[in-house]
Amino acid sequence: MLALLAMLAAIPATAADVVLTGGAFGAGYGPPLHSLAALLGFVAIGLWSGLLGGGTVWQFPALAIAAALGASYAFESGFALPYAQQGLMAVPVVIGVMIVLGLRLPLLSPPVVVVLAGVFEGHALVAVAGSPHLVPWAGFGAAALLATAGGLGLAVIVSSAPLALGVRALGAGAVAAGVLMLLDKL
Repeated sequence: MLALLAMLAAIPATAADVVLTGGAFGAGYGPPLHSLAALLGFVAIGLWSGLLGGGTVWQFPALAIAAALGASYAFESGFALPYAQQGLMAVPVVIGVMIVLGLRLPLLSPPVVVVLAGVFEGHALVAVAGSPHLVPWAGFGAAALLATAGGLGLAVIVSSAPLALGVRALGAGAVAAGVLMLLDKL
């Protein structure tokens, strides 16, 4: 009976009531997951690394997260990136198009694309990076790693579909969402 009363008392609590900004780690953990553009960008990077396979499975997420952290530090130090918000929204579009078309770029081009994507993704952390602690940066890295691992996991799960159309369909979804976000900002 006591357990039933405890369950009934918890009914008003919903998932929307959970806030990830309680503390320094949560302040860094929130931006990649609260911003749809940042979340889609990191998931698209994971999808693309899963589609290409090989060493890119760990290299692309590592490059993107390192570039995002470095860029957010540069932004916090006063470096201004023009059209950073639009670039953040363009990341899922650009990487999604590469996924849909199955583009095999020359050797150094994919890492350059991932680093540029990471630079725009780093813009999401700028609002909370002013802390003198490294804890928000660790939170941002953990959330970005979670999102790219989610994309990689999706790529592994749906790549067993005939002709890997599942991964390309997810890439098309990233493109559509990114285009809609860009059109909303225009």
